[in-house]
Amino acid sequence: RVVLPDGELAAGDVLTLEGEIVEIKPSRSQPAQGVVTLRNVVNNQAGEPVYLLTVNVLVFRRGAVTL
Repeated sequence: RVVLPDGELAAGDVLTLEGEIVEIKPSRSQPAQGVVTLRNVVNNQAGEPVYLLTVNVLVFRRGAVTL
């Protein structure tokens, strides 16, 4: 899911990225895998959010044996 607030970007703006792991869920059907929900916010130099992205990523669990 992507949300773009009303903020504008201009050449020369200083941007910062904040990333957060929102949720980690093991897969019920695939024990070697899990789903991680990540939330990323890009802020301009005034600290206003200009870009918000939330994604679900399928990952292998630590120590999982893959074929």
